[in-house]
Amino acid sequence: MTDRPGYVDGVHYTDQVERIRDLKRAGRTSEAWALLLKCVDATEAEDRVNGGGVAPGYYEDLAVLYRKEGRFADEVAILERFERQRKGPGVLRDKLAVRLIKARELQRRASPR
Repeated sequence: MTDRPGYVDGVHYTDQVERIRDLKRAGRTSEAWALLLKCVDATEAEDRVNGGGVAPGYYEDLAVLYRKEGRFADEVAILERFERQRKGPGVLRDKLAVRLIKARELQRRASPR
């Protein structure tokens, strides 16, 4: 069975926040990544159907987790993915644009020459 746009495992992505928080608190980072990526897919799918833009918090959470692990290429990739999406109003979109600039610099410095 496939979830409707905006749903992850039968639950709307906005109702996954506590589960994500619990996974992060428990140190289950790879499970948190997987769930966050599903939520990103869900918010993008919902936006394609309903419009209004994606929910930026899931992209931000992934970017933060990736940076903590030194996964700069993954951080850049998720932030670039966010950049390609339709965005609703709010300050987080500007914050993520600035974070992308910093992430690209960190990736550049971390890559072998």
